[in-house]
Amino acid sequence: MLSSHKPSPRQEENYSGYFSKFVVVSQVREKMQKKLFVILVLAVLSLQAFAEVSSVMNPPNSLGTIDGESQAIAIDRRSHPRKINCGHECSRRCKKSSRKNLCHRACKTCCRRCNCVLPGTYGNLSACPCYASLRTHGNRPKCP
Repeated sequence: MLSSHKPSPRQEENYSGYFSKFVVVSQVREKMQKKLFVILVLAVLSLQAFAEVSSVMNPPNSLGTIDGESQAIAIDRRSHPRKINCGHECSRRCKKSSRKNLCHRACKTCCRRCNCVLPGTYGNLSACPCYASLRTHGNRPKCP
C-alpha cells in the first residue's frame, strides 16, 4: 500500500525556497551562457577582420626587391619554389666551356644558392638576377 504522505507547511516552504533558488541559478547560468556565446562570436569576427586586414596589408604575391635593386620580383610566402636538378642544368650550361670542372663547380654553387641556372651556354644574365649578382672576392662574376 502506498501511504499518502503530505509534507508539512514548513517543508513546503523549504521546497519552494529550494525551487526558487534553483530557478534563479538556472536563469543566471543561462544568462552567462548567452554572454559567453556573444563574446565567442565577437572574438571570431574580430579575428576574421584582423586576418582580412593583414592580408590586404601584406598580400601573398607582393612585389619585393633584392639587395636594394629596382628590379622587382614576385615573392610567394606560402609556397616554396620548385627545386631544380642543378647537376643537369649545369651540364647543359657548361657543355661548351673550355674548363668544364671549374664551370660545373661554380655553376652548382650558384644553382644551390639561387635555385636557377641561366638558359643557354653564355649570357642571358637578366633571366636570373640572383645568379647574375653573385661575385667572387675579386669582384668578378662567380657564376658561368
